[in-house]
Amino acid sequence: MRGRPAVGRRRLVDGTRWRVRTGAQWREVPREYGPWQAVCELFRRWRWGGVRPVLPTRLQARAPG
Repeated sequence: MRGRPAVGRRRLVDGTRWRVRTGAQWREVPREYGPWQAVCELFRRWRWGGVRPVLPTRLQARAPG
């Protein structure tokens, strides 16, 4: 098997949440969330795609009553 190992999307999401919550720099994201570059790239794609403003509403709609 060649290439980079896959990092679970959940870990990347948790990494973005950690970074936003703490206000730390991207390079300070703990390794348990995957490479900081991947976490940053996911955040940037969401920002450019307009996902961030609607994400809380969508998650609340999916939450059990």
